[in-house]
Amino acid sequence: MLYPFNNAPLGILLPQGGKARYNPKGAVAPHGARKNPFSPAKLDTTPSYAARLFVGLSVHHVPTYTVEQVVKLTQAFLHKMRYAEDASFISQRGICTITKADDTKETINENSVQIVIFKDPPAGEVWFRRIVRNLAQHLCRIMKQEWIILDYQKNGLSEYIWYVTK
Repeated sequence: MLYPFNNAPLGILLPQGGKARYNPKGAVAPHGARKNPFSPAKLDTTPSYAARLFVGLSVHHVPTYTVEQVVKLTQAFLHKMRYAEDASFISQRGICTITKADDTKETINENSVQIVIFKDPPAGEVWFRRIVRNLAQHLCRIMKQEWIILDYQKNGLSEYIWYVTK
């Protein structure tokens, strides 16, 4: 299958100090009616957009959610927002390593998932950006996460990386 996005590990500095790094650790699982939303011929002429959301599966260091639950929450949100009923996206399990900036320099390894949503061709770019930011805020609230990282890509290159909170 052809998915035009960058799946490399992602590291960021956190606004409150410290750093976080996501490392993919599992198979890529496709979701949605369209198994391959992109054709190789169109990639040369049409920019492709994707948004990677990095979501923790624990709340206060206690494993709480599964990848399947995050996928269902994502599907329900996209359906509610009327974003392409058959929207294509993928999920992939990973590990988020958080190193605190305080005196402890504590390192936390947390199971997490990246959800990668592909822009539906008819959707406008600004509208797509708004949808994925709202999805990140929604998941943050409903899953009681401190933050979610959103990596917005054009043709597989990061354009924006947002630290999203409730």
